Amino acid sequence: SMAVASDPLAGEVLHMGTQVVRHSSSFEVFTPFVIMCAWLLFLLTAIIYGIVWVIRYFMGKIPSGINIQVRLWPLLASLFFLAAFVAIASGISDPIADLGAPNFLTIVTLLGTIGFAVCSVLSIYFVLRARGVAKIDRVAYWHAAIGSVLHLIVVAYFLYWGVIGMRMWA
Repeated sequence: SMAVASDPLAGEVLHMGTQVVRHSSSFEVFTPFVIMCAWLLFLLTAIIYGIVWVIRYFMGKIPSGINIQVRLWPLLASLFFLAAFVAIASGISDPIADLGAPNFLTIVTLLGTIGFAVCSVLSIYFVLRARGVAKIDRVAYWHAAIGSVLHLIVVAYFLYWGVIGMRMWA
């Protein structure tokens, strides 16, 4: 059964069985998907670039200082997120028993999400601090800048839903 109704918060909606849908613009629908895809692409490239940058740094081709900080903080944010993701996705056999008490998985998830948020904020700080001041490779700078903005958007989303600093055992 379907019925059109007027919701006081959402406006005109369509009730289809147990689902309620409303008219949305394509921008409102596709923007979260585009941001998610761009962020996932950045996570992948950050790990690959991180390996290359570490090798180039130890070969002496990347100077120290702000060059390293601009590249390091988005990479650390990506690694913290991946640590939390792997901790949650790592073959939990009994979710109530495994996630309902403080243990290695839940503590790694807690610290990983907090580290992700802190490193994301620090990455924005260092990207803004380096803008126009330091001589950084343009590709490296813009990769870090775009990734830092994407990280910050995801941190805001996770904060809204209570994922940052989530204690699963509480």
